[in-house]
Amino acid sequence: VTIPQHKLEVWPGYITSILQYESRVFLMSDISHKILRTNTVLDTMYDIYNRNQRGFHEECTKKLVGEIVLTRYNNKTYRVDDIDWDLNPTATFKTTARKFQGGPGAEVDVSYMNYYETQHKIKVHDVNQPLLVSRPKKSDIRRGQEGNIYLLPELCTLTGLAEEVRNDFQVMKDIGAHTRIGPKGRMETLKKFIYRINTEPACKKELEGWGLKFAPGLFMLQGRTLPAENILQAGTQYKY
Repeated sequence: VTIPQHKLEVWPGYITSILQYESRVFLMSDISHKILRTNTVLDTMYDIYNRNQRGFHEECTKKLVGEIVLTRYNNKTYRVDDIDWDLNPTATFKTTARKFQGGPGAEVDVSYMNYYETQHKIKVHDVNQPLLVSRPKKSDIRRGQEGNIYLLPELCTLTGLAEEVRNDFQVMKDIGAHTRIGPKGRMETLKKFIYRINTEPACKKELEGWGLKFAPGLFMLQGRTLPAENILQAGTQYKY
């Protein structure tokens, strides 16, 4: 959902986990939303440079390091751990991607500009932009990622909201119109989610391999009422 007047996008999704609860296996699910800014990290850097050329590096580092960015060419998120001011899109790295010359499994040197144009059909326009540094997470290391991950600011979008935006009542009101969903709306959305899982061929095949299937409706939980506790105070017993 686009909110053009604030240069924002709202991406709806789900938070899920499957665990053993008492005697059954349950899918715990809730509706979630990701807030994205439609301008790129490079646009943010341009704004900082136009406003504060003398303290440009320092302000960029303060504003961007620690932020989570999304790369739209693969819809993955990364944490910005540093900015490498000595590298730019003309720098090279080693890759074994099939679209580049070299035998099976052979590493070749390719520039970031060439890589994105060949691999993702994306033309990089600013050859002087620095590169964002994202250190690999444990899951990345398990997949074989050893060194740092370098990202182009031009191809990254910041997620979440800046502090000054959070304090803007009108912005939060416009976002809330898409993110605040009542109980009835949540139930309907989650039912549609389960229906998609149960009817999507790829999902059905995966579940059938495990001998599993999700119930079509939400589980009605019978809540427990705990007995009242006895509170002792100053030698006198009170019961609530």
